[in-house]
Amino acid sequence: MDGTPRTWESVKDLQDSIRHYLKIYNEDPKPFVWHKDADNILQSVGRAADALVGQESNNAYS
Repeated sequence: MDGTPRTWESVKDLQDSIRHYLKIYNEDPKPFVWHKDADNILQSVGRAADALVGQESNNAYS
């Protein structure tokens, strides 16, 4: 998989693609490495939530 967006003709085709990706990836797996600590991640999530709440209050339909 090269990261190019694509579509699938059926759910089965999508499932087959996912299984193929996992098979290839799992042949040489790499551990996930966190680059931020939990506090930084939670702060980012909090800022995103605040921004979303601000967008809701500016919604013309509310």
